[in-house]
Amino acid sequence: MKKLILLLFIPFIALSQPQIHNDIELNGPKGFIKISDTDFTWEKGSESVTVKPMKFIFSKEEKETLLKQEARGLTFLFSQTVDYDSGPIKVAVFKTTTIDNKTVFVGKCLEDREGYTYLIMPSSTCVGDETYTPTGSDRTLGQASITQLFYITGYMAERIRTY
Repeated sequence: MKKLILLLFIPFIALSQPQIHNDIELNGPKGFIKISDTDFTWEKGSESVTVKPMKFIFSKEEKETLLKQEARGLTFLFSQTVDYDSGPIKVAVFKTTTIDNKTVFVGKCLEDREGYTYLIMPSSTCVGDETYTPTGSDRTLGQASITQLFYITGYMAERIRTY
C-alpha cells in the first residue's frame, strides 16, 4: 500500500518541482508542467513559457530595441506596460502563423535581477479564428490569447522579482 501511495505522488512532485537559477525559484503558473530539466520551459495545453537567463544587464534603450525586435516569422504587433504588485512590466506582443494555419501570439519581457537579465517568452496558440467573438464574450479569440500572454508574463516576472 505504501508503494502505491508513493507511486501516486511521484508524478505530482516531479512535475510541480520548481527550477532554481541564481537563488531564484522559477516555476510555471498553476497547471503548467516543466518539460525539461536542462532549460526553464513549462507548458499547459496550447500555451508555454520559457525563461532565458543572461549574465548581463541591458540599458533602458537596449531593452526597448530588443523588446520590439522581430525574429524570423514573428511580426511585432505592439508593446504595453502593465502595472503589477511589484511594479510596471513591459510586454511586447508578436504574431506568427504555424504550418497548419494556426495563429500563435508570442510575448517578450526583460526583467533584471542580481546581475542577470531574464528574457520571459510566453506563447499562446489561438484555438480557432482569431477574429471570432464567442457568444457571451466581449473579446475575440485573439484577444483572449493575448490576455493569456500578459497573465503568464506577469506571473513569471513576479517570481523573478520576489522569489
